[in-house]
Formats: sequence, C-alpha cells, structure tokens
Amino acid sequence: MCRRKVDQRRRYPHPLSPSLDHVIPLSQGGRHTYANTRITHLRCNLMRSNCGGGEQLALV
Repeated sequence: MCRRKVDQRRRYPHPLSPSLDHVIPLSQGGRHTYANTRITHLRCNLMRSNCGGGEQLALV
C-alpha cells in the first residue's frame, strides 16, 4: 500500500481508481465488515493480492 490519498474522481479501470480492500483477506478468514475494509488504489489492492497484514483494524 502506498499510503497516498485516493482520488475518488478516478474511475475503474484507471490504476489509481478507488478499490475496496479487506485488511484481513476473505480467503484468510477475514470478514466483510466496516472494520475490516478500507479504500486503496486499485493498483495497490491488486499488488497486495490476498496477503494479510499486520495492519491494525479500526475499532468501530
């Protein structure tokens, strides 16, 4: 993840368009919840694939 601001005016399939990312991937037991999602660039999300991270989840 590049940690740069996501410009929500960009549209798919532009590599910098917004993409919904699961902090803990669904394929690794993550849930589709607000606390487990974030907006990233499409390019960053695709590069990350299903690698789960040591990122901290937001507590909601």
